[in-house]
Amino acid sequence: MENKLDLKGLIPSGNELRVLLNSKHISEGEINNTLKNKGVFCGDGDKTFSVPLLVATLLTPNEYSNIIDKSIARNLKPKSKISKLELSNEGINWKEPLKNLFSSDFDIFRDIPNIEINTKP
Repeated sequence: MENKLDLKGLIPSGNELRVLLNSKHISEGEINNTLKNKGVFCGDGDKTFSVPLLVATLLTPNEYSNIIDKSIARNLKPKSKISKLELSNEGINWKEPLKNLFSSDFDIFRDIPNIEINTKP
């Protein structure tokens, strides 16, 4: 599900690029990775330091496309929420039945040569 951008138009630069990079849609990591790929390393990954550096170096069409594509992919990725479950009865041993579901001779590495398990967890 990769949406490629049509880069026939103008790539933002200057103030337009600064506003785009400072938006909440573009992460600090995406900006810092782009800078690292250009050979620019800044000690602090905060946007207050990295955005002016990236704006000053300008973006190639590929760099611009990568930043936007990664941002879109991250925003479209399903969010997971961990739920907390309450036990219906505190006195029941629920671990043993789960352990019994697995065979004691189960060996995930059985068919892989040159791997040997010394002790079982």
